[in-house]
Amino acid sequence: MKIFIFLMMFLAMLLVTNGNNNLVETTCKNTPNYNLCVKTLSLDKRSETAGDITTLALIMVDAIKSKANQAANTISKLRHSNPPQAWKDPLKNCAFSYKVMLFVCVFQFVYPIFFK
Repeated sequence: MKIFIFLMMFLAMLLVTNGNNNLVETTCKNTPNYNLCVKTLSLDKRSETAGDITTLALIMVDAIKSKANQAANTISKLRHSNPPQAWKDPLKNCAFSYKVMLFVCVFQFVYPIFFK
């Protein structure tokens, strides 16, 4: 009996996982870069149980925020590492652009999801 219950649970998990992989694949087929979309969503365990596109969108926003924060940290390190004079203004502009992306653009993606 225990083997039967285990088998049923395994099959149920397999079906759920397969269904969510199909959601990820179907969603990513409608993006400009299918491979990047699948790779990005697959790195987040929440995509395994995502039941709708809204959840996938929030996962993608989190991934974008993470990458932007990494880039902003790198820019900050460069700015504070005594760079050549010719780099100072471009690094300052670049840092500003990433702040704008993090605070304004991400808000534009998230706001419509929650306030339709």
